[in-house]
Amino acid sequence: MLRRDHRTSVLTENPAADALLLTCAVTGVVLALTNLLPMRVGALDNDGRNILSMKGNSEAVRALWVQLKIAALNAKGVRLKDMPEEWFSLPSRAAMGNSLCAAVRVFRCNRLMDEMKFDEARSAMLGMLCLNTGIAGLQRAFLLMDLACCELLLGNGEDAAKARMDKDAHKIMKAMKNHLSVLRTEYILALRGEGNAEKAAAIGARFEKAAAAWPSKADVESEQAILEYAKALPERSADAGF
Repeated sequence: MLRRDHRTSVLTENPAADALLLTCAVTGVVLALTNLLPMRVGALDNDGRNILSMKGNSEAVRALWVQLKIAALNAKGVRLKDMPEEWFSLPSRAAMGNSLCAAVRVFRCNRLMDEMKFDEARSAMLGMLCLNTGIAGLQRAFLLMDLACCELLLGNGEDAAKARMDKDAHKIMKAMKNHLSVLRTEYILALRGEGNAEKAAAIGARFEKAAAAWPSKADVESEQAILEYAKALPERSADAGF
């Protein structure tokens, strides 16, 4: 006569537990299929779409490799400016419709920001935004934030900075209000755009709180450096922005 293991009988004879296990199993399958089916989820491409985009595309394969290497060094606290320059070589113009390839160009812009080369970063971002690329919506929104910061850090004034932002960028800023790049952008807009030191100080306090819990030391150092650069600029004049 077969004997049933008492340790498993609690689950198999409990309808509530069976229902929970079934729900978890079904949810897992649905999530796996959703991630594998090529699609853009919100402002980002899922794994399925990324895998499809690499098919027969050597530049896309390299782009993914570069992004994985960047992520690995970032996790170790290495800033973009200290990573090998050859990783950030631009993909061909023909490849820019691929989201993975477009992301490498975004990282190139991010690296220029980290190097404090704001004039070059501004030119690179404007050039990219003029192209028909596969850039993800989230990356585009952050590029616009960086572009607005560049306008102010280069002394081009509040109107020039505001003109760079669109509804999607403002929406992302609102949804990700505690992201370091968002807080850095708000700080520079307040200090260098509005000339409101009190408002900037309040945002700076929020930045420091977020930075204390931020998982990437490299991100914190990079964003703090840009904030310090903005603080060190001469006082803005009433008629010319600076």
